Amino acid sequence: MTIIAIFFGRTRVLGLLLTFLALGLTSVPDANAQFPVIPDINDPVHVFLQRLAGLGHISSVELASLPLSRFEIDRLLEDVEKRRHLLGARDRTALDYFRGVKLLSGRDAPNAATGAAHDAPNASARDSPPIIFGNGYDLIHASGEGFRISINPLLSMSVGRAFYGSDGDPPSDGFGGDPGSNGFGGDPPRNRTTWEFNRGIRAFGTLGKGFFFDTRVHEVQEKPANAESAHDDTAPRLRAVKLADDGHWDYGIARAVIGFHSEHIELRFGRDKNVLGTGRNTFWLSNYAAEYDFVQFRASFWRIRYTGMVAAFDDLAGRSSSGAIPRKYGSFHLLGIELSKRLVIELYEGILVTDDTTTGVRPGLDISLFNPLLHLRQVEVDYDNLGTKSIGIGGSYYAGKGHTVRTQLLLTEFTASKIFSEPGYWANKWGILLGYDYTPASIPLMLRFEYSTARPHTYSHQQSGTSFIHYDDVLGHPAGQNFRDWTFSGTYGAGGLWEASLVVSRTLHGANSADVNYGGDPRVSYLTRHSDNDNSILQGIREEMWFVDASVSRQLIAGFFVGVAAEFYSLNRSGAARQSYLNPRLVLRWGVPNGFQRN
Repeated sequence: MTIIAIFFGRTRVLGLLLTFLALGLTSVPDANAQFPVIPDINDPVHVFLQRLAGLGHISSVELASLPLSRFEIDRLLEDVEKRRHLLGARDRTALDYFRGVKLLSGRDAPNAATGAAHDAPNASARDSPPIIFGNGYDLIHASGEGFRISINPLLSMSVGRAFYGSDGDPPSDGFGGDPGSNGFGGDPPRNRTTWEFNRGIRAFGTLGKGFFFDTRVHEVQEKPANAESAHDDTAPRLRAVKLADDGHWDYGIARAVIGFHSEHIELRFGRDKNVLGTGRNTFWLSNYAAEYDFVQFRASFWRIRYTGMVAAFDDLAGRSSSGAIPRKYGSFHLLGIELSKRLVIELYEGILVTDDTTTGVRPGLDISLFNPLLHLRQVEVDYDNLGTKSIGIGGSYYAGKGHTVRTQLLLTEFTASKIFSEPGYWANKWGILLGYDYTPASIPLMLRFEYSTARPHTYSHQQSGTSFIHYDDVLGHPAGQNFRDWTFSGTYGAGGLWEASLVVSRTLHGANSADVNYGGDPRVSYLTRHSDNDNSILQGIREEMWFVDASVSRQLIAGFFVGVAAEFYSLNRSGAARQSYLNPRLVLRWGVPNGFQRN
């Protein structure tokens, strides 16, 4: 293996990939299925639960706030186990895998007798399994009276080739601002090798009857196809990023969550990503931006699921001359109600606030934000122009035989008297999403189609400190504002030997020009808007964006995948040349879900 790495010394990443592959092929244990306490949002177990909801085996209200904890996941899987006779053969196999009853090979797990996803939490020390792969899943695992701890490596490596197309000057970024945020940031680069090397470690476990923790750290170097999009010491969907002389990115990612779970209540504190709202895209709070710090309260009883959260975000646009990045704070409430076995509604409200830097009368972080029952409209009034409020309503209806329809509405700073009387008024800020899911029972497949649109200025505010932005990315719908978007996605094989995914999106966007604010960029204050009236969706400079992301991978051992992926991006801006790239690549990953940082 060392000879292989030396042989490919001039292409270090390819040598590391082959070394990594050789290590995987010589690692015989059928182990490390990776059941963390707080799985990633795009973890296969969440994909499997979404499939079960699409088949009507669980309610979509359970998935309105992600990620779920392992406690919540185990409860749902145990409920489905009682009705396993209604599942197809492949879903029964996946159910056994995620419950920890069967290993990937189909053999019984070491703790299969417990019928749970983990070994018994109160097992005595003398009965606990060996530390190395002892539970059949984790590289290092220890359990005893009232505790359970697991440690696993995190590894992801890829190498590919980016092919660029261009006929002229580069366009601006996806929001219509200055080049360099999401565009090519200069003359289109020549075709080149792309690569990524991500390594880290993850530790998680439980203490006593309800306390849990999940922590991980990554060190990443990569040169993606859009490497030129990094600017101001950050990059799309990331926090702080260092740029090397050869243009590759160098950054770290640290996430950690601690909490307490009881039968009806769960408390979390940490740094991670969260999603509020069902479906692939959401206007309320998506996982598009980088991770952030938060405190979260979750409650579940009867047919109700409630999530309240206070989070701290970073205002990159408000960075001081000394380089300090100020913070802003958000409070979010989401109430999901299962009206029937088929119909679910979701009620949302949120507010972003910032410090009063002019008079110092009110700090941004106020104790009122932590009240999970307080109506946030009054909080907005209390903060005056230092806070921005949003409300929303959504729902899903299971029509039977794998068919589900969904919708979501977001309203921000709207003027009720002018929504119908003056539809072009600038403050009529809203977004709407319509979705359809199809989940066939015979194969482990889930297909989703979503149409969404948002008015100009939907996420922007008077100042960057209250705009719906974290670092340089929107916290809500990835398309931002002043757009129409069509997204198709498909996932296959969660919990099996093969996994595949496909995402195709087409976005029409009304961008700002160099000196006119048409409401296309949520980072720009709406005080600079071009007009109070006659505003319409797609006003400004028309942009058409296509994005395609496809991957196919196979598990060599549980949790260790080898696969191929390809990403295609195209931006056609009115009055400028079309920009595009195609980036096929080979991917190896261990303990890292498909689509790490690119979902």
